[in-house]
Amino acid sequence: MDGVTIGRQIKEDDVLYTDIPEEHFRKLKELKKYLLMKERDVLKEIVEIKRKQEAVWGVG
Repeated sequence: MDGVTIGRQIKEDDVLYTDIPEEHFRKLKELKKYLLMKERDVLKEIVEIKRKQEAVWGVG
């Protein structure tokens, strides 16, 4: 991330999310048995965020 200073704009314990393509999400959903529970929880949070913009995001 350009122009960002850890400790200034971003704190050391901040949680950052990335915008993943829907196709990648669907693939991760297929492989969820290999993900840690914490990773599954993050995917659920991403889905909640994305579905506020598009109700059927990730479905299919």
